[in-house]
Amino acid sequence: MPAKPPGPYVIPAGWYLDSVTKRVFRIPNDTAVIEELQRLRMRISVLETELANKTAQLNMTVAQLNAALAEARGEATRLAAENQRLRAQLEVLNYTRAQLEAETDAYRSQLETLRTSVATQLAQLTAENQALKAQIVSMNKTLAELNEAYVSQTAQLQSQLETWTRLLDRRRRGGGRRGRCHGPGA
Repeated sequence: MPAKPPGPYVIPAGWYLDSVTKRVFRIPNDTAVIEELQRLRMRISVLETELANKTAQLNMTVAQLNAALAEARGEATRLAAENQRLRAQLEVLNYTRAQLEAETDAYRSQLETLRTSVATQLAQLTAENQALKAQIVSMNKTLAELNEAYVSQTAQLQSQLETWTRLLDRRRRGGGRRGRCHGPGA
């Protein structure tokens, strides 16, 4: 069993002070033990360097993931704002359509008595109504496509965020142990 160092760390001849454990060991005349200790210290130094490199890589990856997440959040915010704008525009178009349909009904009720003078106006309103309906169909299609893209991108971003979070958690939990157990010469 190793002895504690005597006094204020004065190491007598034939003894060795382990700087990590602060224990003193009797050194056999064989230098193989000292060489093995030096080899192990070199290996520890290499592993510490590898750990520092892996930590730097992990920090860089985390920074990249944070940047990607911020970008994805910005895109999600932009898509949400675009979705709101299109919904508001659709409400205006629906209101306009309702107004035009009401006007068309009013013109139709007056058609029997004012057939000659209203025929031109009615044709014009019908054409405008069709153009608005085509616009509404187009807007509804665009809104549906944007909604699908928003839902898809939100799901993809959520999935990526979960994947990145799991990877980050794994690296935080297991990164230090792997760095000591695996590596060149292990």
